[in-house]
Amino acid sequence: MIRIALVDDDTNFHIICSRYVREFFHANNRMHELRLYSSPEMVIYDLKEGRDSDVYFLDVEMPGMNGFELAEKIREHSPEACLIFLTSHTELAMEGRVEYDEIIYLYREKKYAVLVLQDRQVHVRKPLRVVFEELDSENFMFIERGFVVNIEHILRLADRDLTMRNGDVLPVGRTYLKTVKRMLLHFWKDRI
Repeated sequence: MIRIALVDDDTNFHIICSRYVREFFHANNRMHELRLYSSPEMVIYDLKEGRDSDVYFLDVEMPGMNGFELAEKIREHSPEACLIFLTSHTELAMEGRVEYDEIIYLYREKKYAVLVLQDRQVHVRKPLRVVFEELDSENFMFIERGFVVNIEHILRLADRDLTMRNGDVLPVGRTYLKTVKRMLLHFWKDRI
């Protein structure tokens, strides 16, 4: 049985979304339990009592605590839960999107790939290799087993250290050095 939590301060949305969830699970002949929450505090209370869910639909804008802040609390108690953000505001939906050229570099941190941007870091619950393949861009390259860089953000290569546009200095693995030099040369040759 799949446990689903719908967190939204709009009771009309509860009615609409509940109907879609019931129809989906009925059509697919699957058992489910749907919990409706009108505030983030109610979710946190249930988490502390051991009543977690498999899937959380979170309204982005709620009084007191927004959906992103609630997601952090949920992750502390239920790291495997699927989080889906809902909003009627397109500008908020775009906040979660990252453009390729914004990514300075990526690194591996346990089960996460961490995207380092100029103003923030974004954690993606996928292996670094998978995120690298999903980027599918010639501007990204491995420089070490746990690091991928965006060539556009490299300022300098000195010995085996790459200085990135944000000031971070990253080590280039010995086995990657020749490939890194070749790709940098190719990248800059095409732009000069």
